[in-house]
Amino acid sequence: MKTLDKETNDKLNTCVAKVFAGKFAPDATAEARGEVKTILAGHADILRQVDA
Repeated sequence: MKTLDKETNDKLNTCVAKVFAGKFAPDATAEARGEVKTILAGHADILRQVDA
């Protein structure tokens, strides 16, 4: 099982927090998905799991 470094994990947690703060509004969710793809660009295997 592969894990993320602290910096990447913190960035992902920030994205998730934005979705919660936006009460799962479609625009907040879409924005977060874009950010997640950017954050996980170097972690293709994990990105595939998130995108599934």
